[in-house]
Amino acid sequence: MTPIIRGASMRTDDRDPPDGLREYEAQVAIRNLIQQDGIEAAREKIAFYLIDEAKGERH
Repeated sequence: MTPIIRGASMRTDDRDPPDGLREYEAQVAIRNLIQQDGIEAAREKIAFYLIDEAKGERH
């Protein structure tokens, strides 16, 4: 008999995230970056990431 593993169906990679979760996580990440580095440094980093992503490059 296969043992029952509680919580196994709760893996986040098995289903789509709830509506708005990705946007919320992005807002939190940006807010944290601003608090950590300041608005100008955060803006530069975010711009770099966006341009890098648009080019299809990964670091």
